[in-house]
Amino acid sequence: MVILKCFGIPDYHLATLEIEIPHNVSLETLLDDFLIQVEGNLTELLLHNRSLRKGIYILVNGRTIESLSGLETTIKPGDEIVVSKILVGG
Repeated sequence: MVILKCFGIPDYHLATLEIEIPHNVSLETLLDDFLIQVEGNLTELLLHNRSLRKGIYILVNGRTIESLSGLETTIKPGDEIVVSKILVGG
């Protein structure tokens, strides 16, 4: 199981989701194939043309995916993923 926490994502703000994965998968596979367990259109809110939508920020176990392997980052059962929309203002 993977824990996915969402912040600032429309319809999923402050949601914590538990997603069953049977084995290690890439982040892209998780977002493409395993988010079907979640009601709604979360995959469409995060991805466009096989890449992250502008303004979406993802951490895997506290590290940015840019410092890992991007969408090819390996996700393992027990990992925690935080998805956030970059917000600015004051």
